[in-house]
Amino acid sequence: MKWIKKISEGGGGGSGDTYQTLTYASSITWNTSLGNKAYVKATGDFDLDVSNLTLGSTLVLTIEHDVADGASIVLSTNFLTPGGVSIPLTAVSGAVDVLTFEVIEKDESTYASLQNLTNDQE
Repeated sequence: MKWIKKISEGGGGGSGDTYQTLTYASSITWNTSLGNKAYVKATGDFDLDVSNLTLGSTLVLTIEHDVADGASIVLSTNFLTPGGVSIPLTAVSGAVDVLTFEVIEKDESTYASLQNLTNDQE
């Protein structure tokens, strides 16, 4: 998957897109002021928080699974998902999940709202 390599190396993107590679840990904070598009190679389950949200921006997170049965993700309260449910990531090593969020305002607070989830397996 050439686009995964491109993102993980910090390349590509159109106007206004800034890519960053997030370092895997059991708890990750995505500082969106450093990049609205991010890549992480997950070697296990992790919690994800987000900081420095800009209203109206689009965020894209690419998760490449490097663990036998895939990884799971727990989103902080700064994220909104349809029905408030957890995100079903692909449970296969080598799989890639791409999550797209739109930054919205709700009840005078700013959130990253899940708009799309694409699963891909090699």
